[in-house]
Amino acid sequence: MTHRLRIVIVVAGIVVAVVSTAVAGRAFQAPKANGSFHVLGAGGSNCAAMTSNLQTDRHAWSVLYGRYVTGFVTGANFMSYMAGHRDANVGSDIAPDALFASIEQYCKQNPSQGVHAALEGAYSQLAARR
Repeated sequence: MTHRLRIVIVVAGIVVAVVSTAVAGRAFQAPKANGSFHVLGAGGSNCAAMTSNLQTDRHAWSVLYGRYVTGFVTGANFMSYMAGHRDANVGSDIAPDALFASIEQYCKQNPSQGVHAALEGAYSQLAARR
């Protein structure tokens, strides 16, 4: 099995886990178009909903949103790797809990923004540090 095939299998497993958790756990809004790409799962909700959900049942929702955050970073790194970009290890120097805390803080301050927008910004900031 080639190295790339292993990576594809790992990413596919992560996507299946995130989607399965979303379907089995809680229903989210329908996917929303964001520019020229579709946003699925927890990233399709807005920050106000995330903040409210975390206040209602922190444990259940933090697991769901946390998995989305780590899945997003993994997917973005995978795409960077496949495109031959110099750094496909964004986020390797920050704990997932710290990254999630920064997304949560952003969402509290920007309730009308989408969760995905918060994550895009955080990923861009992490990538710029490297």
